[in-house]
This record gives sequence, structure tokens and C-alpha cells, in this order.
Amino acid sequence: MFTFMLYCLCMTVANAQWYSSETNNDFIHNDASARKAIWSIYDSLQHGKPFTTLAFRYSQDPTSYRDGGTAKPMSVNNLAKEFQAIVRQLHVGQLSRPFKHEYGYSIVQLLE
Repeated sequence: MFTFMLYCLCMTVANAQWYSSETNNDFIHNDASARKAIWSIYDSLQHGKPFTTLAFRYSQDPTSYRDGGTAKPMSVNNLAKEFQAIVRQLHVGQLSRPFKHEYGYSIVQLLE
């Protein structure tokens, strides 16, 4: 078990049970549009765009988008299984490739 901080950017898929329009981005995605959006964002990250700027503009995660995608420090064991597997593979500073989970698609970057 370890505590870490990460950036998280999430594109919610409309047919998931969890959806919130409490963010500044209330676009409703289907699976294809969410996948296209998250890969476009990943490409922007690869070309040097700031994670925080993209998360604030595009993320549909109401718990972290206001802070530019910054999640509170937590134990990896408190994450959903899909996130646990991704975070355990990352090194500090490393960005994950987009991945699908029960709520949609995400990209994470391990901060510490």
C-alpha cells in the first residue's frame, strides 16, 4: 500500500449509471465519442499541453476537474480496480494511455 497523488481526466459515457452535469463540460458522450475525445486529449498531452488546462476544460469528473484534475492523496487500494492496475504500473511523472472503466475513459498521471 502506498499513498499517491495523481491527475485524472475522465470522459463519462452516457450509458454508464454515474453521470453528472456538475462540471463545466456537460457534453453527453456515447462510447465512440468518448473514446475519440480521450485519444484527442491524450495526443494534446503528448504535444505538451498542460494536463491541468485540459482537465479543467474537458474532464467530466466532478470531484477533480475544478482543481485541474488533481486528485487528493490516497491509497491505491481505495481506487476502482481498473485504476489500481494502471497506477501500479506508472512511475512518478508518467502519463497513462487512455483506458476504459465502468464510468467511461480516463487518463492519469502519477504525481508522487
